[in-house]
Amino acid sequence: MRRECLRRLMRGEQMCSIAGVSCWSLALAMTAGLLLVVPSLTRAEDAKPEPQVETQPESQAEGPRPETQAENTKAETRSEDTKPETRARNPKTGEFFPERFMIRGGWNYVFNADTTFSLNSPGGAIGTTIDFARNLSGQREDNLWRIDSLYRFNPRHSIGFSYYDVTRKGERTLDRDLTVRNTTFTAGGNISSELNIKLYRFIYNYSFHHDDKVELAGSFGLYFANIGASLSSNLTCTGGLTCGAGATLTPGSTSNTLTVPLPSIGFLVNYNFTPRLMGTARFDWFYIETAQFKGAMTEMYFGLEYRLFKHFALGGAFNRLDIEADVDPKKGGGFSLDNDWNTVFLYGALYF
Repeated sequence: MRRECLRRLMRGEQMCSIAGVSCWSLALAMTAGLLLVVPSLTRAEDAKPEPQVETQPESQAEGPRPETQAENTKAETRSEDTKPETRARNPKTGEFFPERFMIRGGWNYVFNADTTFSLNSPGGAIGTTIDFARNLSGQREDNLWRIDSLYRFNPRHSIGFSYYDVTRKGERTLDRDLTVRNTTFTAGGNISSELNIKLYRFIYNYSFHHDDKVELAGSFGLYFANIGASLSSNLTCTGGLTCGAGATLTPGSTSNTLTVPLPSIGFLVNYNFTPRLMGTARFDWFYIETAQFKGAMTEMYFGLEYRLFKHFALGGAFNRLDIEADVDPKKGGGFSLDNDWNTVFLYGALYF
C-alpha cells in the first residue's frame, strides 16, 4: 500500500517535470495568486450597497413627507427673501434704508374748499341745497394735523391708513329761508354754522414692479367720510319748507351726522431720483350710480420726500380730493353731498 502511494506521488512529480515546472513551484504560484485575488474580491464585495431592510409603503413613497413639505415652504420663503433688493441704499454707509413700517405726520393746510349739501326731513320734505361758503359764509380754509401710515408685508404687498379732520365755521345774516331736515332757518336771522368732515382711508397696494429705483403698484381702498353739520339761529320754525305768515319764530338749532363709505381703485408710482430723494404720485378713483344711490370719488397726490437720516425723512405733498354722494335725494330722509378741496401737506416720517 505504501509502495502504491509512493508510485503515484512519483508519477505526479514526473508529470510536473514533463511540463518543465516543479510541482512545488506551481503550488507556490497558485497560493500567491489566491493571496492577490481574494482581498480584491473582498473589497469589491464590501463596496456594494447594502440592501434596504425596511421599505416604505407605496403611498408614502409617492407623496412627500410632511417634513419635506415644510422644507419646501421654507425654501420658497428663502427664495422670496433672496429676490433682488428693492430698497434704496445709503450711498455713504452702504446700508439699505428701512421701509418695513412707515408713519408720517404733520401740518395739513386745506384751501379752496367747496361744499354743498341738502338734508331731507323724515316726513318727506325736501331740504334746501346749501352752499356752505355762499349761503352761510363758511370758511374755505383750515389748518390741521394729518397722519399717514404704511406697513409692508414684503416687497409686493402693503397696507396703509390715513386720517385727518377738517372743521370750518361760518357766521352771517340770512337773506333767504333755509330748511335742514325738519327745521327752517328764516331770512333775517343770524345763523352760526359748523361743518366737520373726518376722513378715514384704508388702502391696499399690490406692487407688480418693485426694484431699488421705481415701484409701480395697483391700489384698492375704502374711504369713510364722517360728516357733521350744525346750524343754530335766533329765528327758526319747524314743520315745513317755509315758516309762512303768522308762524311762531323761536331760536333753534339742528345737528346732523352722516357717514359716507366709498371704495376706490388706484395706481401708485414711487420713484427714487437718488437714494435719498423719492417722488410719489398716486391716483384713486371710484364711481357708482343706481336708482337710490350715486357716489363718486377722485383723489390725486403728488409728493417729494428726502431721507435725512436712516430712520427719518422730511417731505411735502399736494393733495386734491373730490367726493360726491346722493342717497335718495328726492325722498324723505335722503341727503346729497358734494365736497372738494386742495391740501398742502408738510410732514416728518419715521421708518423702521
